Parts: sequence; C-alpha cells; structure tokens
Amino acid sequence: FVFVTAASHASMFAGRPPIARFAPDIDVYPQNFSIAQGTRGIVYVGNADGVLEYDAEQWRLTRLPNGDIARSLAIAADGTVFVGGFNLFGYLKRDATGTQRFVDLSARFAEKLGGREIGDVWQTLATPEGVYFRGLHDIFFWDPVGGTSGHWQHEARFGKVFRHGEQTLLQFRDEGLRVRVGDKWQSLAHTSALKVFVYVWAPLPDGSMLGGVIDGSWIRLTNREVTSIKLPAALSPSTQFTSALPLADKSIAMTTNDGRVVIYDPAYSTVRQFNIDSEFLAGISTAVEGAMLVAGQDAIYRIAWPSPWTTLGPEDGAQGSLNALADWNGARYLLTSAGVWQAKTTASRTSFARVRIKTEAIHDMLGLDAKRALLAETRALLMLENGATRRVTPEIIYPRVLAKSRFHANKVLLGTERGMRMLTISGTAVTLSAAFPADKPVTIANIVERSASEVWAGSARHGVWRFRLNHQGEIIDSRQFGQADGLQDGQVAEAQLSVLPDGSMIASTREGLFKLDGERFTAASVDGLGTLRAMDDMLAIVSSQQGEQWAYSPTRLYHRPADGVWRAVEVRALRRGAFHKHHMDADGRIAFLTSNSILISQPARQPVTTEPARVILREVSKSSPDGTRTVLPLDGTGTQRIGGSKFTLRFDVALPELTREGAKRYSARLIGSDDEYSEWSSSRRFSYSSLTPGTYRLEVRAMDSSGRISETTPFNFEVTPPWYATLWARVGMVLLVLFTVSLYVVGFIRYRTKRLEGANIALESKVRQRTLELDVAVRRLDMMAHVDGLTGIPNRRRLDEYLPAVWASCREQQKPLSVLVLDVDHFKRYNDQHGHLAGDKVLSELAQRLMTCLRRTEDLLARFGGEEFLVVLPGAESDVAAAMAESMRESIEKSDIGVTISVGV
Repeated sequence: FVFVTAASHASMFAGRPPIARFAPDIDVYPQNFSIAQGTRGIVYVGNADGVLEYDAEQWRLTRLPNGDIARSLAIAADGTVFVGGFNLFGYLKRDATGTQRFVDLSARFAEKLGGREIGDVWQTLATPEGVYFRGLHDIFFWDPVGGTSGHWQHEARFGKVFRHGEQTLLQFRDEGLRVRVGDKWQSLAHTSALKVFVYVWAPLPDGSMLGGVIDGSWIRLTNREVTSIKLPAALSPSTQFTSALPLADKSIAMTTNDGRVVIYDPAYSTVRQFNIDSEFLAGISTAVEGAMLVAGQDAIYRIAWPSPWTTLGPEDGAQGSLNALADWNGARYLLTSAGVWQAKTTASRTSFARVRIKTEAIHDMLGLDAKRALLAETRALLMLENGATRRVTPEIIYPRVLAKSRFHANKVLLGTERGMRMLTISGTAVTLSAAFPADKPVTIANIVERSASEVWAGSARHGVWRFRLNHQGEIIDSRQFGQADGLQDGQVAEAQLSVLPDGSMIASTREGLFKLDGERFTAASVDGLGTLRAMDDMLAIVSSQQGEQWAYSPTRLYHRPADGVWRAVEVRALRRGAFHKHHMDADGRIAFLTSNSILISQPARQPVTTEPARVILREVSKSSPDGTRTVLPLDGTGTQRIGGSKFTLRFDVALPELTREGAKRYSARLIGSDDEYSEWSSSRRFSYSSLTPGTYRLEVRAMDSSGRISETTPFNFEVTPPWYATLWARVGMVLLVLFTVSLYVVGFIRYRTKRLEGANIALESKVRQRTLELDVAVRRLDMMAHVDGLTGIPNRRRLDEYLPAVWASCREQQKPLSVLVLDVDHFKRYNDQHGHLAGDKVLSELAQRLMTCLRRTEDLLARFGGEEFLVVLPGAESDVAAAMAESMRESIEKSDIGVTISVGV
C-alpha cells in the first residue's frame, strides 16, 4: 500500500470513449486490410476473401473475380466504392436488385503492362480529379467522370499518394516527393533528401503534414521544407502505427500494430490511447454519423470521438461491483465489492491497481487526516492507518454513507442500514453513538447537514428524516416526514435529498420534486426539471461551483449548463447498469457510477453533429409455393407489377447505425392491406402472402438508439391477377359456358320430345332435390367432424389435419411457423364454484373473443381439449407471435368473462 502525498492532484479520469464491436457472422477468413463507410451508412471492409459489406444488420461478401484479397478501399464523393486487390482493381456497382457486382478497371491497362503482374494494390485514393490505385512499382489513375486514365511506373517503388492542401503528392522512393501537374509528376526540390519510406501521413492544424518514417522518427512537411519533429514521449515510435485519420477537432487518430488507438492533439501536445483489440489494427476511417471506424483482424469497431463521454470498467482493472469514488491525500480511490482500488491516471489513460489491504466490500471512504481514513465495509466500520485496517467497533452496524461534519470538528455522520449514527473522534479514540431512529431499521441513502443542530437524510424505504443535534453535536431526536408534511412518497417510500446553489433543499421521490419550506414540503419545478423528469424518476441533483447542474436517476441523466435550461442527456448506449453514485471534483468535472462502469463527462469534447443514419430498403424477394425465390428490383418510385396466383413477398430493411447492437426498432404498414403501422420490433424483415389483386404501397420506419425515426422511400407495387382471373379470360369462359349450355339445351329438347316430357321433368326435379339434401347433409357431417360443438371453432381433428400441412408448407417456403398454447387459469375451480354450464358458456365466449385477435385468414384457432386451445400462425416470427400472445392474454384479462388465460409460444 503506497500513500500518495497531497501534492499529487487527483485529476479526473482519462476513460475510454464509447466503443462498439461488430464481428462478421458469415464464414470468411479472419484477416482484414482496410475499412470505409459509404454515403448511405453501409460499411465496407477489405478482407482476405473479398469485400465485406455490413449494414448494421447483415454481413454480405462480394468476391473479386480472381478469388483473391481486397487490399485497399476508397469511397468517392458520389458513394462509389473503389477496390484494390491483387493484380486487379476496380469498383463495386449495385444492380437493380441491390446486389453488388465488381467492375474490373485493371483490364484497361493490360496492354501497357504487357503481361507483367501488378501485385498488391496497397492503396486506393479518391481525389477531386479522380481515383488512384497504387502498387509497389505502378500507380494507375482513372477519372470516372471524363473516362480518362493514366499509368506511371517507378522501379525503385512508390511510397504513399496523398492530398496536401489542393494538391496530390506521391513519394518516389529514393527521390523524394512529386506533385501531380497535368499528366506529369513534378519533383519537389525541398523533399529530395526524403529517401526513406514514409508510410503514415496526416494533416496538422497549421496546414503542414505529419509523417511517420520507417525508421521510427517523425517529420513535418511544409511547402518549403521537411524537418524532423519531436512528439510527446507518450507517443510510440512511428513504426508501431499502421494508419492515420484527421479528426474534426484537429486531432489525429492513429492505429497501431498491437491493438491500440492513439489520439494525438497537436494543439496541446496531448496523447490519449486505449486498447480495443489484441492484434494488428488494419485501417481507420471516418464514420458518417460522426465517429471513427477501425478494422481489426476479425471484427470492426465504432469509436465515438470526439465524445462528450468516456468510460472506465473491468478492462481498466476495475473489478467487482462499483460502489463509490473517494479522494484522499491527492489520490482517487474506487470502492467496490472486491475492495479498494487506486486510480493511476496519466495523460493517455487511467487504470486501477488494488490497494493491498484486507477488506470485504467497501461502500464509502472518508479521509480524516494524512494518515487515517474510515472505510464503510459491508458489516463493520474500519479505520485505515499505516497500511493496515482495524475495526472501529466490534458491533455489526452495516455502514453505508460517511460525511464529515461541517459544524463539529471532531464529528463524522454515519448512515447505516439501521439508521443515523454519530462518530466522535478524539485523538486515537473513536466513540459511536446509538442509532436513530431506534424503533425501525432505516437505511440511510444520503446525508445533508443543514446547520450545527440539524441533519437531514434520504432513505431507501422510509422517506425523509430529520435529526436534531445538541451543542455537543450529539443526536438527540429524529422525525420522519411524509404525506402529512406535503411529501408524496409513492408506493416505495424512497427519497433522495439535494441542496441547490441558493441553499434550498429538494427532496426527490418517485412522485416528484419537493422543496422544504419551513416544516413542510411543497411541489417544486427546479427550473423545469420537475416537468422534464420521467415518471417514477427519483433524482439526485448535483451543482458545481461553476453554475452547472446535473440530475440523475437509476436509468436517466439530465443536464443544465450555467445560465441554460434542463435537457435530457442520451446515454443509454453507454450506461452499463443503473446509476447510483456520482463524484465531482473542484473543477466541476463529474463522473457517474453504475454497478460495473464509470461514465465520465468530457465538457471540452463536443460531438460531431451529423445527420443520423436513415433506414434503407435492402432487398425485395418473391417466394413461390414450389420453393423458387426471385429477387425483385428495389426501385419502388414507379409501380412494379407482380403476377402469380400464390406467393409471398419479403422486404428486408436496415438502419445502418453502429452505435449499439440490438437497440434499433422497425415498424411497417402495407397500404392497401393494412393502413396501421405494426408494433415496433427488432425484426427487420416484413413478409406478406395471400395478397389479392390490387395496388399496394409499403412504408417502413425505423427508430435508432436515440429514439430518432426515419422512413424508407415508399415501395409501390401492383399484384396482378392470374391469367384465368383476368377480364378477358372471364369473358371467354362465360362465352364458352353459354355455348356449351346452348348445345346441351338443344340436344336435351330434342331428346325430351321423344319421351314423356312431363314425367321426366318431375323425375329430374326430384333427383335435384335429393342431391341438394345430400349435399347439405355432407356439409353438415363435415362441419360436425371438424368444428367443436361447444365453441364453434375448429376442433382437435381439424388441428391434426392443418398443422402437418402448414408445417410442410412453411418448411418448403423457408418461412417461420409459430404456435401458441393457451390454457384457462384455474378452470376446475371455476367449474366447481359456478357449475359446468357456466364453465361451458365461459369457454364459448372466450373462443369468440380469441378469434377477434387473429391476424390473417391463415391463422387457425382450435380447441385442443377441455380448457386448452392452440393457435397456429404460419409466417409469424417469434416476436410477432409473442406480441399476439400478449394481446390475447390482455384481451381476456380486460374482458368481463371472469377468467384469465396463460399463453406459451
């Protein structure tokens, strides 16, 4: 255990920005080389097996014609994806159905190469004048607008091609840099000494370029000279860096060969770095929604930067459930269920090291002087002194909150799970008062010392308490405040106390915010926070000396800048667990603790404001009963005609947002079939079958992790009737029937004239009557065989015929099949109380109400036996089936039938 002197300032943490990891779920070789994001938000990754495409929902692979690697990528201004591979290069072109195709450009240069191999195309660069593809000895150029091309060769190998201001520069190794002028590369005399390979270039804020040289050094390039530059010692040698990216805040992000991302800020000469992988990071690119994307060997990462928030957690050494932060002797400590951890903060990162003392879970810490501190252990209060701990008292007291008295120099307020207590410290002697109140186990949540004679506390289940003190600082009585005092507690009488800058005290409960006014509480707005807060939000309000305010509940965070207004802060993508504590330093910087992470505010870091990702239609397909599947054109601006008698249309959409997996929701409606949007769901696929002839319009909307909604361009289509249902086919059939009938009538008349016309007519009438009666009897028998006599719905026999048939159909069409099993709760007890006739009536009414919940004509509700029912849902995903199950359960519960049901999916 090392004591830190007061001279070492406990600065706020250097945490990790929000990082999300996405790994391919398809079989590809785990080796990536480059990464880029298109204008629609789709991410492209150069991989050993080709070009990977990820829309935040599904991974796809486009193989190159030679089956080899995709080494380098670039995105042009119009969104075209250019690819450099091995011995070829070109671009991706999406056809009408949304499928990517590779267009080879290298064949244009076959004559110039004369059969010579290009090798790896190490770099692809899109510039205003066109696109460059760089190999070791060759560099190719193509202008997609004008169609012009160019090729240059250098036996001593090329270095990087890059943009410097408005110019395109290229390193001719052993010669220096040249600038593109027309169709020529003109030498830059001041770079002639630059003969070694520079493999990383990044712009500096002053317009010069930072270069990483192969010998580990750094250089600075201007329009006049190339000079050596000394970077901060925390920055690794340049040989460890694999790629660089200029950021919106003028800093430079660089990836390393050992899994680190390094942020270098030239303006302040600061370095931040964090590990995101254990292996080589292959590339870095700007994300369209204001972040950066990094390619690892077997996954890609989205890193929010600049970010107003950073986080610390288990990856930084914080072990156990996090309880609180405390400062002592200029050092910062993290208190967890696994003991005490000291924060080690450098300019680049923060890590936690275990303090080697014997303790259980620690909930709070309070420094008394330079050598002593109190620790609130799970059951006992400990004194930490000279690197060792001892129990202050043998009594088990369950301490939770420690607060040094502002009015009594030798007193410490102690909140426990059994009330408020007072510690008196005199030299080495420590005495502990009795607990208040004495008649109930009140768990003290937080403490507010209002004056030398008055202490207030919020509790976990017993509302707000006031404790009075005598002149010696001893607790003499306690009183609970509740509804009689204007304080609305809610179902659980949990309360949190806060003091505002004007000195007023606010009590927060699940019912709202209340201000202490004399001996009573009144509802308070707190500058609009009371209106903004969500229902059941119990808030802790924190104010800084700089006039800034924060408020937080277990799940939400609110902020009010100095002279500003309260606003909700979106941190759902970052929060891991519930907020339960905060820590603010003297500069107003604040950190919030959850059970397994620390969320740190970075007020100087403002996020890049960009347009949010928008939902896009990725694929439309038509499946026939025979199993054939056809991918249809995506353009729904016109009206597509879709024919066939029986088919299923499937629409796949995606919201290319990489903030957080599983946070997006989708909803759709098919105008012409159902004008109401479906319930929000994580399913990105919408299927429709048994569509009658007519015109339709599909509209899909998506909600991102911040609650923002976007919509696809509507997809318009027309379902045309089969040939035998067209108007001309019907007219032809009518004419054919009329002709056939006329022939029959003529023949029949001729035949009947030879017989006794009257007797035969009577006989024919009798036969028709008997046939009709027989048909009615057959239908009646069929109904009796397949319909449950009590409820009027299909019976077990019908279910046994239907389920195997629909199983086979769904398997053939690759459609999901969901089944709901319903059971009437405690039906035997209902029969025993009300009689079997009443029970039969309940089953009949229940069946009719359940029938109204079905979605489509294919859905089948059948009585399985007794009070048990089954619902067969062809084509329903699991989330749709679960939603219908909940709808049926809720419908019965809200009815006046008198019973409830349980449903399994």
